[in-house]
Amino acid sequence: MGSYKQLPLGAAAFSGDGSLLALAAGGCVTLWRPASNTLVGVLTQPPGAGGGAIHALAFLAGSPTLVAATTGEVPQLIAWDLLTTAPRWVLTVPTCALAADPAAPRFAVGVPAGAAGQGNPGGVLVLGPGAPEPLAVCAVPNGSSPAALLFVAPGTPLAAAAGGGGSGSPLLLVTSDRHFALLPAPGAQPAGEAEAEAATSGVAAGGDGQQAPASVLEATFGGMPAAVGGGGGAAGSAGVQPQAAGEAARKVVSRLFDAPSHVLPPPSALVPTLLELLVSGPPGQRRDGQ
Repeated sequence: MGSYKQLPLGAAAFSGDGSLLALAAGGCVTLWRPASNTLVGVLTQPPGAGGGAIHALAFLAGSPTLVAATTGEVPQLIAWDLLTTAPRWVLTVPTCALAADPAAPRFAVGVPAGAAGQGNPGGVLVLGPGAPEPLAVCAVPNGSSPAALLFVAPGTPLAAAAGGGGSGSPLLLVTSDRHFALLPAPGAQPAGEAEAEAATSGVAAGGDGQQAPASVLEATFGGMPAAVGGGGGAAGSAGVQPQAAGEAARKVVSRLFDAPSHVLPPPSALVPTLLELLVSGPPGQRRDGQ
């Protein structure tokens, strides 16, 4: 995985245009030009900060800002101005997930259950680059914690189910007890009843013979692929073979993990990538508009 000044690397993130790579080494962030493998800067935590190791990084779209989440006795969020390399603000809060909106200068962090005291639920904070005051706060039900966060790409059935308009992208939340919720973008107009039903409950769509996803889960991760070949009987008429679906899913996931274990990224980096891959679907099996 590499190191910087004998400090292990704990997180990585590319800028939106791919011209800058941020690598967290202990409690600092190194900035690199990937094309030339050149170190262009080092971001350090401000005096008085917790000094914990960084476990997540994200560049913000449309803003020269890099955010980092730290661990340790005083876990914090730190936002740096990349033009001055100085910290914009610091917020003391424990985090278990971090995701940046690719369409707007904002990001979301997951706060684990019990972080603010015994019995307090987990939550999601949405913040911007200018100040540590949250733009939105969402509690996670059933006493669970956020396990993963992903901003949903526009043009997908799940994005349509979240409503149109608004600034930015809807946010998909996966909880530690394996539930998930869809948080609409700020200012989004609610989806019409027909659109929401088609995207979430499996009602047949229009007159083109296409069937809508059977559930929000299918809208997120894709439906079962059609069986190869004809064949009569109930299985043939259904047009779905569980074995074929399982094999297709295994091929998609295996490409992500096709590397020796000692060079794979940490799970905190693999989980968002895996979710994005499953949302998009493998080439040749993507739905129209995805």
